[in-house]
Amino acid sequence: MKNYILTIIVFGILIYSAIFWINGTPYFVLCDDEMISMYYAKNLLSGIEGYTNLLWTLIMIPCQLLPKNLSSVPIVLINLACILGMMKLSKNPLLLGLTFPILFWALRGVEFIPIAYLFFYGIKTGKILIPIILITLLRADGFVYSGILLLNFYLDNKGKKL
Repeated sequence: MKNYILTIIVFGILIYSAIFWINGTPYFVLCDDEMISMYYAKNLLSGIEGYTNLLWTLIMIPCQLLPKNLSSVPIVLINLACILGMMKLSKNPLLLGLTFPILFWALRGVEFIPIAYLFFYGIKTGKILIPIILITLLRADGFVYSGILLLNFYLDNKGKKL
């Protein structure tokens, strides 16, 4: 439990340090690709311009109901939840939960954090069907990770059913 609390505290400090203020209003932003996906999510009904991460863009649609300066926060919180999920499955949760690249990219809202969680979940539990589908929908090149997950499952189980 201490590991989770420490990770949440560190993540909270990182979130606070990433806030910038304009005329007294706090703003949270994602990295450039995720902000483009947020733009696509906002304009989805008026025509799709393109995407590389369909499911992540669809997840961003409800975020558009929040004030513009806070619309990125749910994405960052989803990433934090994925980190906590990976920590629960890990033999060394503190090491995983305080790894700087994971925390950094989670704070930037990248879809790779949920992909990593789904991949980790599939490896640890052997339940791969839903993770494979979601990984492939989260990112266009997710089929590569899904293929690795499927190959790992096949080698571990010598062809048992999914």
